Amino acid sequence: RFSKSRDFGQIDKLLRRYCDPSKSKICEVGGGNGAVVWALGKSGFADVSVLEPNGHRITGTEYLREREDASDIRIWNYLDEWYASEEQYDLI
Repeated sequence: RFSKSRDFGQIDKLLRRYCDPSKSKICEVGGGNGAVVWALGKSGFADVSVLEPNGHRITGTEYLREREDASDIRIWNYLDEWYASEEQYDLI
């Protein structure tokens, strides 16, 4: 539902102005249930991640982790792991 909203339409439009969907690495910080990164992935952004300390099903990332169509999304639930990673992002 979110991917069809006007809110997401504006986010998608803005990111496409500044990012190349096939090359840019994006990480959403404080992503809740991951609706934004999931929608970005479905709209063609190839490298998306989410940093969200809440791993619960309803309010956190567990539902996203269970979706087969979200397997390409990197989910960070631990800030220490995110900081220790060598991942570098074009957009946070």
